[in-house]
Amino acid sequence: MAQIVCSIGSKGGTGKTTVSHMLCHGLGLLGQRSVCVLTDVGRDPLDPAGRRYLIADARSREALEKVVAKIQELTGWMGVIDGGADRGDMDRKLYGIADIVLLPYRASHEDICSVRRDLDAFPRAYALPAQWPTNPWQRDVGAMPMG
Repeated sequence: MAQIVCSIGSKGGTGKTTVSHMLCHGLGLLGQRSVCVLTDVGRDPLDPAGRRYLIADARSREALEKVVAKIQELTGWMGVIDGGADRGDMDRKLYGIADIVLLPYRASHEDICSVRRDLDAFPRAYALPAQWPTNPWQRDVGAMPMG
């Protein structure tokens, strides 16, 4: 059975899609077979040409169910599901099927507040900084204590 990683979170622009594709690319570099599953209805699928992983379009509930069922049948694969923003019901569903849950966030006050709420809602999840602070204000905000 394949392992499923989900990149979710209530806020947009945190890096969920970037993290999902980077994870699949890194897995491909290691020889691990993976598929990046797009669920964000606000995005078009990326061109699969030249990628070391497959891309699955699961922007409808029916397509997502089919893709997840197929991934779960596979042996030796990793499925990386790219969630979308502001979709609490979808995040809960993805959280329920995932082996690993990532909550990307950027070094801003708004993102940090949002990821703290998401960590309360998804206690098995890992908060993942998705941006290296590049200016003093961002570095200061990124150094804020999380609890």
